[in-house]
Amino acid sequence: MPLLKLFQSSALRLAIVYALAFSVSVGLLFSLMIWMVSSEVASQLKTQIDQDVALFGMAAKEGDENLFESVRLHAALAQQEGDAFYSLRESNGRVLAGQTAPLALFEGLRKFTVPEKREGPHKDDEEETFLIRSFVAGDKIMLVGRSMESVLETRELLLRSGLSLSGFGIVIALLGGLLVGYQSSRRIENITRTAQEIMAGKLSSRIPGDKGQNELSRLAQTINTMLDKIEDLLIGMQRVTDDIAHDLRTPLARLKQNLDKTSRNTDTSIEELHTALENAEIEVDTILETFSALLRIAQIEAGSRKKRFTRLDLSALFVKIADAYAPVAEAEGRLFTVRTEPEIMLTGDKNLLTQMLANIIENALRHTPEKTPIELSLSHNGDDVILCVSDHGSGIPQESHADVFKRFYRLEQSRTTPGSGLGMSLVYAIAKIHGAVIALRDNNPGLIVELRFLRSLH
Repeated sequence: MPLLKLFQSSALRLAIVYALAFSVSVGLLFSLMIWMVSSEVASQLKTQIDQDVALFGMAAKEGDENLFESVRLHAALAQQEGDAFYSLRESNGRVLAGQTAPLALFEGLRKFTVPEKREGPHKDDEEETFLIRSFVAGDKIMLVGRSMESVLETRELLLRSGLSLSGFGIVIALLGGLLVGYQSSRRIENITRTAQEIMAGKLSSRIPGDKGQNELSRLAQTINTMLDKIEDLLIGMQRVTDDIAHDLRTPLARLKQNLDKTSRNTDTSIEELHTALENAEIEVDTILETFSALLRIAQIEAGSRKKRFTRLDLSALFVKIADAYAPVAEAEGRLFTVRTEPEIMLTGDKNLLTQMLANIIENALRHTPEKTPIELSLSHNGDDVILCVSDHGSGIPQESHADVFKRFYRLEQSRTTPGSGLGMSLVYAIAKIHGAVIALRDNNPGLIVELRFLRSLH
């Protein structure tokens, strides 16, 4: 991937924004931390100063000599350690004991930078900042201080740590942004390339990807599923177009041939003309029925008929349809058995369910010899509803079970028998919109058509 495109990726820009936000957050956090730690260390220094003040105050009560001696001892130790300042002075500022750094007299607590060279490990320090408290000890003034070096060192350490962590965080964020940007841009580039290939006519192109669960993986899987569906629809449309051309060619050719024959025959009688018109009307009706079936299947598959769904008694509807076909079966000498459980409720379209069951029963009547038994059953299987239509005819070969639901498919490929090959396609579409799973099974001999209405969908 070109570097320019990578730097133009939204993932990298987002990583940069987060890196800046991280730096600002770390800066604010460490500023607060520096202030809190510095305040705590300064508070400890003040506590130590107050303890020294209390100590020298007790010494002052015991007399000047005791105070002088205490100041000299503490000042000698502080001169070596360099962490404290003790100075006893007169009211005019003259030093009586302790460190001799020139400081203005004051009252209260202040910071001073003491320009003084000392002995010991801090002898090279030319100046140092002290927090100094001044108080009156008898007729004299006592200055007690503690070095601010610990506060300054702590502050400097935290500042360096904050800067280092911020820099490290920015680098990590930018590297992560580059990695995420590269991966995201590569996947988006794959999606773009696949879309371009499909627009160029290569319908089999799919987005390469993994089986991950991140948003881009799910997007790629969803798009590939959509492309599979679109390809199936286009192939199905082409197949339907071919089938329509094949199925309508015969009735249209017969219609044209009959009309030509009638129009050219000058000796045609009124009866022959009526017969020709009746045959033409039959052919037109066949064509219109084919188109009506196709239109109805399209409406069902589009889901528009779901608006008509109501709660209905499937048992009552099942018995009503069975009673309508019982005389036809009896006229053909068939044993027509109906078994049903009462008050099986279902949410669906009454007209579509009627047509679905009628199509299945008519297929059983049409494709089995007379006197062949037919059984209808409706029952619960657990929480699911099972509807079965069984016959004892020649059945359907196992390898053709899936094909019978295709539009215009017929086992009798010569297409010399009446019918459009859309009956079972319509049954499949109606079953699907009602959330039913349809299956064909061998009845040994014969065929069982089973519809299972799943509990979660009725």
